[in-house]
Amino acid sequence: MVELIRHVRRTAIKRIDQAAALCDGLRLEFDAALESGAETLGAGQVQKVVRRTVVSLQHGRFQAREVVREQMQDGRPVIQRSALLAEVVASGGRYAFDLIVHVGVESYLRGRSLQDIRQELLGRRPALDIPNSSIWDQQQKFLFYLGQLHEQAAALLRQYLAQHGPITWLLDGTTEPGTPVLLGIEDATFGMVLASWKISSENIDDIASCLQQGAERFGRPDRVLHDLSPTISGACDQALKGVPHNVCHYHLARDVGEDLYEQPQEAFCQRMRAMKLQFSLNKQRRGQSE
Repeated sequence: MVELIRHVRRTAIKRIDQAAALCDGLRLEFDAALESGAETLGAGQVQKVVRRTVVSLQHGRFQAREVVREQMQDGRPVIQRSALLAEVVASGGRYAFDLIVHVGVESYLRGRSLQDIRQELLGRRPALDIPNSSIWDQQQKFLFYLGQLHEQAAALLRQYLAQHGPITWLLDGTTEPGTPVLLGIEDATFGMVLASWKISSENIDDIASCLQQGAERFGRPDRVLHDLSPTISGACDQALKGVPHNVCHYHLARDVGEDLYEQPQEAFCQRMRAMKLQFSLNKQRRGQSE
């Protein structure tokens, strides 16, 4: 019975999505005056008419004809654009927000390739034939919009963390040779990545500047955990005066373990290499004797 209900639900959702899809190539008109109620506010003069093709995950591909108006308010001209169209797609954009979100989620949460996403979009109803290069563009837009949303939510995040303190930052950065350092701050309690930066190298001044920005946006932490890097330790002393910072258990155990086992591991590897060499010599001798 439960499986039957799930099947009915999936079928109903699929039919609703199909019903919401527009005919391919359908032209829709968007007029700010009609949306706001021209009879009460008064319709402004038509400034221009903008036409573009919009590709939406839910509605498919359609032609949007937007009437842009100009209205005088307090002696100044004010541009009126369609709020309804702005909810669907960015100004001047072709690909709708729902498509950008879908591509971002499939890429970064589910790890799907551009080709997999393209094939999935081709199999949808309505089918969407989008080049891989355009799908890659939507990936980048998703990251940009996500970053902007995170910035706008900084004040709310700061308030939330303050209410659920104490606040502990986990601070770490990549150390790949010859590449910029990606420095990140994660809240230890909720596992939220609060901020990240790309800096040229792991140096005290750049890291301290990042920590100051993080404190301004999300509030000063009560404690910071990091690795054994003296550079990060010095940056914490410089940017977060009075905030205790310690080495996290993972980095301590890893570094101590590497130091303790470095010599025994090297000795073991040498014995294994010697045994392998001896085995090869014995095999050669047996072959010569035969």
